[in-house]
Amino acid sequence: MQNAGVIIISQSGGKEDLVRSANAARANGALVCAITNVPGSAVEEAAHNTSSINVGAERAVPATKTVIGSIAVGMNLLATLSPFYANAAERAAQLFLTDVDLPMLDSMVSGLLRAQTVYVIGRGAGLGAAQEVALKLK
Repeated sequence: MQNAGVIIISQSGGKEDLVRSANAARANGALVCAITNVPGSAVEEAAHNTSSINVGAERAVPATKTVIGSIAVGMNLLATLSPFYANAAERAAQLFLTDVDLPMLDSMVSGLLRAQTVYVIGRGAGLGAAQEVALKLK
């Protein structure tokens, strides 16, 4: 996975399958970026760069706040990586990013711009956001 970027999107950042994926990708030379709702989670610990969306505890399985926050971070990444999406992403991001802290965005973007391949991994409530980010990165 040399020269690959891996984006892992997770509500808790603690599910074993995602932690194993992050560790395996990193061990095989990929740049691992994590977008989670839980700062300091196991997925974040395994990642090179993280963005904790910090939208608070989820009270239902759909994890709506996490999905919206993850999409907001993904759109910000897309807008930075691709001028084509910048205008639309900026308009949409205005609705979502007001309270999202993105201290590692520049580092994530820098690493992803160098990646020859990017894998976007998500599960459960994060799957839709992961699929949307992956689709737009194509």
